[in-house]
Amino acid sequence: MLHELCVQNYALLDNINAPFNDGFNVLTGETGAGKSLLAGALSLLLGERADAGFIRQGSDEAEVSGLIVLAAGSEAALWLSRRSIALDDGAIIIRRIVRRNGRGVIYVGSNMVSREELAELAGLLFDMHGQHEHQSLYNKENQRKILDRAAGLTSLLTEYQNLYTQTKTTKEELANLRQESTRSENEREFLSYALAEIEEVNPSSAERESLSHNLKGLSSREKELTKLNHFDELTTEALFKLKEAAALLDHFEAGEAGSRFSSSLLELEDAAAVILALKDSFNFSPDELEAMQSRLQAMQRLEKKYGGTMESLLKFAAEGRAKLNRLENNTELEAGLTAKITKLEQELLEKAEIISQKRKETALNLQQEAEANLRELEMTGCRFVIEVKPRTKNGELMLTATGLDDVEFCFAPNIGSGLKPLKAIASGGEASRVLLALKSVLAKNENVPCLIFDEIDTGIGGTAARAVAGHLQKLAKTKQVLVITHLATIAAGANHHLKIEKKNYLNTTITSVTPISKTERIKEIARMLSGASDSLALAHAEAMLSEKE
Repeated sequence: MLHELCVQNYALLDNINAPFNDGFNVLTGETGAGKSLLAGALSLLLGERADAGFIRQGSDEAEVSGLIVLAAGSEAALWLSRRSIALDDGAIIIRRIVRRNGRGVIYVGSNMVSREELAELAGLLFDMHGQHEHQSLYNKENQRKILDRAAGLTSLLTEYQNLYTQTKTTKEELANLRQESTRSENEREFLSYALAEIEEVNPSSAERESLSHNLKGLSSREKELTKLNHFDELTTEALFKLKEAAALLDHFEAGEAGSRFSSSLLELEDAAAVILALKDSFNFSPDELEAMQSRLQAMQRLEKKYGGTMESLLKFAAEGRAKLNRLENNTELEAGLTAKITKLEQELLEKAEIISQKRKETALNLQQEAEANLRELEMTGCRFVIEVKPRTKNGELMLTATGLDDVEFCFAPNIGSGLKPLKAIASGGEASRVLLALKSVLAKNENVPCLIFDEIDTGIGGTAARAVAGHLQKLAKTKQVLVITHLATIAAGANHHLKIEKKNYLNTTITSVTPISKTERIKEIARMLSGASDSLALAHAEAMLSEKE
């Protein structure tokens, strides 16, 4: 249950702390006092989108927090446990901060959570009916969701929808395959030629990188070897001349100088031989260099032709092989996909029929319980029917993303009236009571501990208002009920009464929310009855409260 609601800097809600209790809690106040603002603040705790425009003027952020008391073993307590969020004496604080810069933050306990996670947790704690939810009730898609929620179809529908998506994807794949089958022979020829050309070279990124690296080394060794060969040519020619010169020394006596010349010649020959022996260590093969250059050029040519880079070339080859395989094996692939679709559609139909049966069973139970509630709400002659009809197209069942069925809530307000869609027949007051009747049934099935009604009394009064008050009292025996109302009859039926007031303080306007005593309550109900606190209205108000007691 919601034990306390605190709001800071949210429009006129400057700094309020509103306590709530078990049972039937009512909030009242004059028009414009801030009842809708309080409902808006509550909706933030339920995970609704935030509007920075509601931040109080002069403030950079607004904050809404709620102290929630949880029953041990409840779905909400288990949700927290799965996320290792600890309770404090069976309670948790949910806090949401809305900032002008859009960087709001949400805490559950001391843990930061996303808005989606908050909405998921809030769905286990609260069920809120706002002023404009009649339009939601009129929407057929929302009617289906209400029925499916009551039937407990969430998990089964997820399985069905996953299967539906898989079936749809497979059908698209088959359609694309058939489209490819009609393409011209030129594409097959082009892909066959291109892939044969690529496969002949069989390029790879690793080899491309290795060739580039090794060619740099080989080119460097080639240059050094060229220089050694040139050295060899020069030294061979020079030594030949020097040997001729040494032979001439034999014809005349050169003495010591001749000996030195001959010795130096021998030294030169020996040194040249040592230097030229370096060629053996180069391990260079012109044929290898040429082969590597040719290999790299072949890869570069393919890169330029089919993508610009090795990565693009390899991607083209992979996609081309897959495409050519499809083009050449379409018949076999089509047969496989067709068989797969047949199997998927059979599974889909089986699940859809199970869903449809559950919907029909739940629709019968739901409409019977809702009609019983409507009788309590002074709508004794009405009929409420949930129609679950198969969708067809050209006389055949049509499977959609939500199953086989077309779901619609139908209503007949009086005996003898024909059933019509709820949107076409129900007045605002009737819609309020129909929604209240449905909420009562759904809340019982879903075990939501707190029901919040923002002006559920739209369009009703008199006997109907008394009936609604009685029904809310009945609900409050098993649920915490929070009601924002302008009807004295409903306010008088509550166990706990909070008054919303707008006050001027230090040249600014603020709204307060405070519990009121029995005496103050009599005055407030008198105001709601007649707009004044005259003795007749006060007596009437006191009588209404005494009647409740």
